[in-house]
Amino acid sequence: MIDFDLKLILASAITFLVALAILWRLAYKPLLGMMRDRAARIASDMDAAEAARREAKAIEKRLEEEMAGIRARADEVLGAAARDGEKMRQAILDEARAQSAAALKRAQEMVEIEKEKARDELRGEVAELSYLMAERILGQAVERDPGIDGRLAEQAAREAGVKR
Repeated sequence: MIDFDLKLILASAITFLVALAILWRLAYKPLLGMMRDRAARIASDMDAAEAARREAKAIEKRLEEEMAGIRARADEVLGAAARDGEKMRQAILDEARAQSAAALKRAQEMVEIEKEKARDELRGEVAELSYLMAERILGQAVERDPGIDGRLAEQAAREAGVKR
């Protein structure tokens, strides 16, 4: 049968309890403290990550709102630029039309002046031809009738506007 040595069992138990107390004090308590610190640090990091995620979502939302505002402003600026461009185009067209109308009016006036000059020249030439014809006719009449003199020819020239 098995012999139990009570002294040995008691010495082993005391040694085990002393070793357990030393391990508890030197290893298990610090290990437990490190585990608690690590769990707290992980929980803190998780809370920080969640806060960072919420902050990132808030920043993303704010940026989207700002981008929408920027897009609206850009659309407004582009619309204003298009309206200004259309106004400038219309002003340029109006100015071109006015200049064209003025040039046309000047051209018409020049045509009228040239027509008047041509008429005046034509009148002068007609008067000159009339005078020459009258002179020939009167010259022939004077030859046939000596009572008609050159005064009638001069008077006809004055009336016709011919300068002699």
